[in-house]
Amino acid sequence: MEIGDTKENIVIVGGGICGLATALALHRKEELRCLKRTDLVDILANSLPRNTLHLGCEVLSIKLDPITSSPVLQLQGGRLLNAKVVIGCDGVNSAISNMMGVRAEKIFTISVIRGFTSYPNGHELGSQFRLTKKDDTQVGQLPMTENLVYWFITRKYTCQESMASKSQKLIRNLAVDSVEGFPTSIIEMAKNCELDSLHLTEYLR
Repeated sequence: MEIGDTKENIVIVGGGICGLATALALHRKEELRCLKRTDLVDILANSLPRNTLHLGCEVLSIKLDPITSSPVLQLQGGRLLNAKVVIGCDGVNSAISNMMGVRAEKIFTISVIRGFTSYPNGHELGSQFRLTKKDDTQVGQLPMTENLVYWFITRKYTCQESMASKSQKLIRNLAVDSVEGFPTSIIEMAKNCELDSLHLTEYLR
């Protein structure tokens, strides 16, 4: 084949998993896929070797051993954990980054409420992602199936968040209050959400 015989808009070099996934994504530009966070966490956790994952181990401090220069983590309850490498994957409000003096350049003052709502008789959202905004609050809706919708609400952080985070019912009440003045379908979505799916994240620095 001579140079210039064939022209393509996009050429992907490599036919492995990455190349195939990229090609598939390009052919489905308007398609979004959503997984329940708990399902994804379970899949990832179950793929790890036994005794790799330890839950409920809050890190209180991290220091370098004066002799070995290796990191030493103090866990809640007084237990010490020595490590060769510590990788902080604890989110935007990372305790590890705070302990190491790594600060975000921007100040975040928003909170995000996430959840799922079931529609036994089906919903009318189709299959497209929808974003509705009113003042400083926005609501995103992403249908997962004909009977299940994933949604999120972003809003300015207030003192209500600290109290609401202690209870799923309080998170639901906060969600309902946040969408006051939105279309009735969104208000009903917040009211009828699955309580055990609710998650409140505070983006503060």
